[in-house]
Amino acid sequence: MNKYNKVDCCFDCAKQFNSNLCIDSCRTRDNCDMGWCSPGGCKEFEMKELQNIIKGEDNMKKLQHDLLTSKYTEVYHEENFKFNAPHYFEVWEANGKESSKLAIINFQEGAIKEVGINGVNNEDLIAMVICRLEHFQKSNFSCRDNEVAITKLEEALLWLRKRTIGRENRGVEGKYIK
Repeated sequence: MNKYNKVDCCFDCAKQFNSNLCIDSCRTRDNCDMGWCSPGGCKEFEMKELQNIIKGEDNMKKLQHDLLTSKYTEVYHEENFKFNAPHYFEVWEANGKESSKLAIINFQEGAIKEVGINGVNNEDLIAMVICRLEHFQKSNFSCRDNEVAITKLEEALLWLRKRTIGRENRGVEGKYIK
């Protein structure tokens, strides 16, 4: 499929798959947040338009931070979000127009007790990074920098746990209440 072929696809599917894959699964979807899907199929897109959606050029914003580099990867997040923070992130290989999507991260969207579990928590990702660094520390790549990073990530987990304990004590944990 070249980039100018037409495809039937919805935004949900576009976020989950690279544009060069056939996306037949969306034809069975009867619920699309964008209103593009119907039980019989989805809106038809030019492949170029679909690639723009997938690469974050539709409603995604490139993550900018003074300490973040775009040398190897670029991170995008949804621009229009609910519940005060972005929930959907994509990580792309940073090699120009032919880049590949490397990862999708869906964070919890909404209070768990109100909407159920629908994504990962901040603590989950921090724990994954700690795990990776701890394994590096058991290898020839052990270094002081990794050890400091582990300590600071564990400190971040402690502060997030303190926040959760405070919310539990106030009876608002898992609810969309300050």
